Amino acid sequence: MAVAARRARVITAGGAPPAVMQSATAARLVRGNDASMVIGQVEVQLKALLGLRGCAFEAGPGRARGLCLDPGGLLRRGVHRRPEEHGFRDEKIDVPAHYRGRVYGRFVLDPTPGTAPTIHARRTAVVLAELAAAAIAGELASSALQP
Repeated sequence: MAVAARRARVITAGGAPPAVMQSATAARLVRGNDASMVIGQVEVQLKALLGLRGCAFEAGPGRARGLCLDPGGLLRRGVHRRPEEHGFRDEKIDVPAHYRGRVYGRFVLDPTPGTAPTIHARRTAVVLAELAAAAIAGELASSALQP
């Protein structure tokens, strides 16, 4: 019964559908909020969406260190792994924040072991990271245009 309950556990952001989260972040981006505000919002959303113990953004183009959430919502480190079958392990997970082929940083997730966010939630996490990267790219482009 415990295994079945763990597999059935679905994490949502306090009842907010993933599409609402994406819209809220996109609206903040369109309004021109600075990148740090968008990043902060995405950190909060990722924690709620995936049931994380913690989440932090690391700026820069460095490579992922271990487990990585790919655009399809699968965990990878060489081979794909489906967390909905066994839940997350007690190991940090990177979600790269890239925009137009450039990596601007990564969200480092500290998962709650045994939680099993849906594939839709994991794909939404990737989109949220991409929105944060777009905010950073826009801010960099804006500052480059100013004399």
